[in-house]
Amino acid sequence: MGQPMHATGPCCGATGATGECGEAVKLSRTPLRIVPTMENNALLQTICRALTLSEQDLCGLFQLCDRTLAAGPSVELLADCSNEQMRCVLEGLILSKRGPRQDGEPPSLDGRDISNNEVLKKLRIAFDLQQADMQLKFEKGGAMLSRGEFSGLFRKPGSKNFRACSDELLLQFINGLQLQPDA
Repeated sequence: MGQPMHATGPCCGATGATGECGEAVKLSRTPLRIVPTMENNALLQTICRALTLSEQDLCGLFQLCDRTLAAGPSVELLADCSNEQMRCVLEGLILSKRGPRQDGEPPSLDGRDISNNEVLKKLRIAFDLQQADMQLKFEKGGAMLSRGEFSGLFRKPGSKNFRACSDELLLQFINGLQLQPDA
């Protein structure tokens, strides 16, 4: 697996809104590439690109979680996204797509590391996807999963049938979500 590519050639390791080479990383609707290590900033950038979220949309997601984010946050947030901020974006997506919680309380946002399995689960909840819908997204993204492999992604860690979601698999799902947003 090679390094990510900018339009002008190989990147020295883009880690946010700008790569270490100083070149701007544009948010576009082109198929996503596999990032060697999925850090929060890379994950957030991937989600923003796939769902075409603007700076204003990000501010709105934070407001839904009773958090504030200054105008023009994307460069800073994409460069250094904390676990709490990543959870806020995912919970904000759920609230924006599904509406407020029945108890009226904002979601609890802690600083724990967020796993790829948790990201997958939160995206599933936000977009109200059933197994068939999700498997279609995986297929559109280039991943073929058996029913057992799929259900293993949503089991508790430590369960006999638990399957850790790799960075590649998560990106394939997000890519499928981008390529077929309505199904």
